[in-house]
Amino acid sequence: RLPDQKTSPSGKSATLRLCSWNVDGLQTWIKKKCLDWVKKKPQISCASKRPNVQRTNYQLNFKSCLGYPISTGEEEHDQEGRVIVAEDDAFVLVTAYVPNAGGGLVHLKYRQHWDKAFCKFLKGLASCKPLVLCGDLNVAHEEIALRNPKGNKKNAGFTPQEQQGFGKLLQAVPLSDSSQHLYPNTAYAYTFWTYMMNAQS
Repeated sequence: RLPDQKTSPSGKSATLRLCSWNVDGLQTWIKKKCLDWVKKKPQISCASKRPNVQRTNYQLNFKSCLGYPISTGEEEHDQEGRVIVAEDDAFVLVTAYVPNAGGGLVHLKYRQHWDKAFCKFLKGLASCKPLVLCGDLNVAHEEIALRNPKGNKKNAGFTPQEQQGFGKLLQAVPLSDSSQHLYPNTAYAYTFWTYMMNAQS
């Protein structure tokens, strides 16, 4: 849910609305009428996990079922279309579909390798202009982001390795977690709900 109004530390009204959404399961969301955020008319909307969508006027370097990427400079990570970069006069926008560590954490080592390469890539971009990162980052960095943090310690997206990797990324680039910055103590403002066991209902 987008806030009705936000102001900067200097007191100026917010002038940019940006939405980021993993559109996997779009039909379910439409049926549940969960798209009211569109009425807020964001100036920028970033969608991840968009299979087989053709777009014109966009540079396409690689294509896969996961999207339209630009090169991160690491061939191992460049074949799945996980990163999109858009450059504005004032900032660089990156939206990413970060690898999931998977059930039983079978892809955790790959995820850790990705985190290091992605951090290096973002640092390079941030050295030129202010950077905005959004997307499906597949990590809950703080316990307040989950309804049941204690029961999820060994689950993908909430392992100490993934939390530490994301924390290092925030410090190294550097970036600020907007959810924690805007709503540091807001209860029930979870950034993750699983589809499993009907949890989103």
